Amino acid sequence: MRQAMFDANVGDDVYGEDPTINRLEEMAAVKLGKESALFTVSGTMSNLIAVMTHTHHGNEVILGSAAHILQHEVGGASAIGGVVLRTVPNDGRDVSVWRMWKKRSALRISITRRPH
Repeated sequence: MRQAMFDANVGDDVYGEDPTINRLEEMAAVKLGKESALFTVSGTMSNLIAVMTHTHHGNEVILGSAAHILQHEVGGASAIGGVVLRTVPNDGRDVSVWRMWKKRSALRISITRRPH
């Protein structure tokens, strides 16, 4: 194992110099039919990137009260992404936010860009 690590062709993936990461991202893009892909080291990082891609500081993210991002990611979306997590009650089985939205009690219809 140590010899394999020693012999591995590595580089800095920040600068696109790691051939293993480059190959992994290329394979993922091809398999998913996308232009490109980005390797992230954890699901938490992936979720935070997704939240920050689709929101601005002060925005609300509406999610089910049993959502993984709420229960297991320790407030990273709020602390790092600057968003407010607003929950709609659900039991963890019905995870469709669209169905939960039918209750409409969680929507702030009059303000679309910022919380009260």
